[in-house]
Amino acid sequence: WGRVAGVLHRSALLAGLAGEGRDSAVLEVMDREPAVVPPELPLEEVLRVLQSRPTHPVLVIGADGLEGMITLENLGELLEIAQSLGRTGTLRIRG
Repeated sequence: WGRVAGVLHRSALLAGLAGEGRDSAVLEVMDREPAVVPPELPLEEVLRVLQSRPTHPVLVIGADGLEGMITLENLGELLEIAQSLGRTGTLRIRG
């Protein structure tokens, strides 16, 4: 395929299992339009994207394709670590 077709997040997985059963296909229940951000986007802006869809992960896609994925929980942990190290204000996503 060479590209991201979608993201299967927890709530979609559970809804698929409840509605279609164990034989439902990933393609039928996954989010086919996931949120996407570039790797150089400041984390504060990534936070805004995550807050608009808190149960959905955000894909980090650069020039060479998928570089990573971040969730609201991951970002919160990263910010806590950065704050404890005194490194707030300059954090960015890097591949």
